[in-house]
Amino acid sequence: MRKFLTILLLLIIIFELFACGAIVYFKLIPKFFSQKEDLSSQVTINKPIPSPKTTTESASPSAQTDETANWKTFRRQKQDENFEFKYPNDWEIRAITVQAQEVGQIETEVLISPSRNLNEASSSGVEMRFYENEKKKKEESLVQYATNNNACCSFQEISLGKIFVVMGEYKHENNLNLNYYISDGERIIFIDVYLLSMEKADFLNTINRIVSTFKFL
Repeated sequence: MRKFLTILLLLIIIFELFACGAIVYFKLIPKFFSQKEDLSSQVTINKPIPSPKTTTESASPSAQTDETANWKTFRRQKQDENFEFKYPNDWEIRAITVQAQEVGQIETEVLISPSRNLNEASSSGVEMRFYENEKKKKEESLVQYATNNNACCSFQEISLGKIFVVMGEYKHENNLNLNYYISDGERIIFIDVYLLSMEKADFLNTINRIVSTFKFL
């Protein structure tokens, strides 16, 4: 009988230990895993953020806007007169006949600004007339040639691209005349510019742009 009670007591103790273990397992273990998940959700992984690429692009001459790229082109191709130039789209080319000293009447072209009316002498604006001159002497500079052929102006060289250019100016009443001589080293183009009833600064930049587009053909 005593042996039976001892075995029963041992069984009761084992059952209680097993029950306590089960309680610990089903109550504490889920809490442990839930806390672990909470902690893992709070952890942020700081990935390196790539810095934005900074490229310094310097504007090359080819990338710069060419104001004359979309201008109209005038080309004269006659005997010993072969050249071309560009001019603004709102300007106009007209064929005219002028009276020149010693040689009489000359047929040429005149480039006029939008405000200029050839039928109204008093209208303001710009006229540019183009003449092919005789070839200069090789030892003669363009300034010397221009001065010898046009004593009313004091000429100076100006930088307008790859061509040789000299310019002189003189005033007549309310008008201003600009004289350009353009050369490729031998041939010469004479441009007579009339600024009628206006300031030189109003159109000088455009006039120089036109002159800079000259090409001998």
